[in-house]
Amino acid sequence: MNAYCNPDQIVIEKAVPWETASQSKGDAPILEFRNAEPMFLSCTLAFGDCSSQANVYEAHVEALTALTLIATAASFEKKRPPLCLFTWGTAFPPFKGVIESLTTTYTDFLDDGTPIRAVCELRMRQASKLRVKARKRKRATSGG
Repeated sequence: MNAYCNPDQIVIEKAVPWETASQSKGDAPILEFRNAEPMFLSCTLAFGDCSSQANVYEAHVEALTALTLIATAASFEKKRPPLCLFTWGTAFPPFKGVIESLTTTYTDFLDDGTPIRAVCELRMRQASKLRVKARKRKRATSGG
């Protein structure tokens, strides 16, 4: 899937969680590092332009939305949305992860209601591998 308009910014966020040690006292506590957190990428993608009358949902938004769904053909057996790779040009470092949220705002329409411009707010969470959490099976109880 390709976005044809440059995002005005791409934000990479990385939290480094430190916790106050239980034996800490005073205003300058002892800090403990316990676990790494993933990075997040967020950006705004604009689809459609003044010269195009194409249905922006069919041309761009539908494919992007499919990356958020469990029922996409490639990942249906895995029962999860797919792992994605965000790239921009050749110099920007690739970002591998999952789409955590996608908000689409349609901004222009033809007289028949066809959307011809849209803005998508994308947020991704970094990941190298994915798995589906195992569900506990309920035991059958005998009625009596």
